[in-house]
Amino acid sequence: FTCAKSTSQHAVSMQFLTKQEREQLQAQHRFERDRRICDRIKAILLYDKGWTFPEIAEALLLSEGAIRNHIKEYQSHKKLRPEGGGSMEKLSDSESSELEKHLLEYTYLHVTSIVAYVNVRFGHHYSIPGMTSWLKRHGFSYKKPKLVPGKADKDEQQKWIDAYAKFKANLPGDETICFTDGVHPTHNVQLGYGWIKKGVDKLIPANTGRSRLNLTGSIDILSYEVFLQEDKTLNADATIRFFQSLEQHYSGKTRIHVFCDNAPYYRNREVTKYLKNSKIQLHFLPPYSPNLNPIERLWKWMKETVVYNTYYSDFYEFRQAILGFPYFIGSRSWELFRSC
Repeated sequence: FTCAKSTSQHAVSMQFLTKQEREQLQAQHRFERDRRICDRIKAILLYDKGWTFPEIAEALLLSEGAIRNHIKEYQSHKKLRPEGGGSMEKLSDSESSELEKHLLEYTYLHVTSIVAYVNVRFGHHYSIPGMTSWLKRHGFSYKKPKLVPGKADKDEQQKWIDAYAKFKANLPGDETICFTDGVHPTHNVQLGYGWIKKGVDKLIPANTGRSRLNLTGSIDILSYEVFLQEDKTLNADATIRFFQSLEQHYSGKTRIHVFCDNAPYYRNREVTKYLKNSKIQLHFLPPYSPNLNPIERLWKWMKETVVYNTYYSDFYEFRQAILGFPYFIGSRSWELFRSC
């Protein structure tokens, strides 16, 4: 007994899949739990072997129309997962483009609001799962916007970036560049995002501490060294002491270029007087431009590493963790500042 494949008008050419695609589909089928996706994969693999639509439909106990749609959707969009909440064809290409443009301009907190907008604007009704699937297919994800200083001058920032790139490229070998800033970590539990098991509330003890550290920090963007100094307050005297420490560390350098923001103590009369006979030369960042100071990355990493979601029973323990952070990062500072 032999079985020959049909040579009717439903017959198809052999192997429209690449070898890699075929192996990927076979591997996915072995581990896939959704029977609907498994049926789609089987239909595609059988079609690739030359089976006709009626033959595949009979073997999988599905309609011939369903098999045609599965093959068509895979060929056009590599689609395997069925849409549980709506069809991707509800919005035309032009409507989809218009909706994408709208969503780039307006940020919605809830998918229900987008569903309502689509219904009013285009006359199409989506369920919540269907609209969520549409958003994912078009490259949208649920995340927070990023804050930028509202008063920042983009043109001035770009001019500074261009000038800094030239300055760094032509820096003499006996000079170095440091970016400096102050920070004030507060002894209080700060919550941050983290991977927590669904249905479980992770509880972290709270404290009411208001004590804080006053730190001046600096990062050498050539050697990736980190400097940290603690003071009772950040003022002109603390700034001068910090500059003196930098000069002692860089005794072999002829010039230390320190980039900083426009904090009042950097422009203080006593600081200006001290700098007249110092190897330190100050360079001020454009106003409202913390995004141009690489040390902000260090402060962010410090919070993520030793502050967020961490309870310190007393201020001493908190202080030790903060002051020990530069030793913790070690060579990993290269990851933060290699692009500066």
